[in-house]
Amino acid sequence: MTGALRNDSVGAILLDIEGTTTPLEFVFKTLFPYARSHVRQFLGRHLSSSEVRADIAGLREEHILDTRQGLNPPPFRQDAPEQELESVVSYFEWLMERDRKSMPLKSLQGKIWEEGYQSGELLGQVFDDVPRALQRWQEQKKNTCIFSSGSVLAQKLLFAHTTAGDLTRHISHYFVTLQNRRACRHCCACVQGIVRSQLVHTY
Repeated sequence: MTGALRNDSVGAILLDIEGTTTPLEFVFKTLFPYARSHVRQFLGRHLSSSEVRADIAGLREEHILDTRQGLNPPPFRQDAPEQELESVVSYFEWLMERDRKSMPLKSLQGKIWEEGYQSGELLGQVFDDVPRALQRWQEQKKNTCIFSSGSVLAQKLLFAHTTAGDLTRHISHYFVTLQNRRACRHCCACVQGIVRSQLVHTY
């Protein structure tokens, strides 16, 4: 983390999560295993949810592309709810094994983690200097922005449920690095509109 940013010309700080605010071990040894071990029961409860259906539709589209490219993903069947559920679980795990930067995958992960944070099974981890740095930058009237390949929901959940308490009050914007070209242009325009040339990127 970059703590002592006192330059008045710096209007904002753009932070990555993995390895910058949060230990890599928390992401790969806590969050990812939690998603894998809870995806089946989560889908069993929410398979008919409109938001989950949208994620599944996105996964189905990616599955078609993977099949066309000869990547041999597991079969994706939708003949009955039980078969669809198992297909989604298998493909979800297949994508995670490859650390695929997939928007519907990340969206579904965020929903699974939301239940974990709400139940108290998950507690976000940040490095010891992060809360102090975020507070100091806020006092200096600097915008702190977060970017990640994880969904905005997943980002907010991590900082809202940390071992140091709710840190979201110190964060002004969240950005997702996984976007289509149109969304990327929109994201870049948002960053430029927030800080113009007054941005420090730490990673």
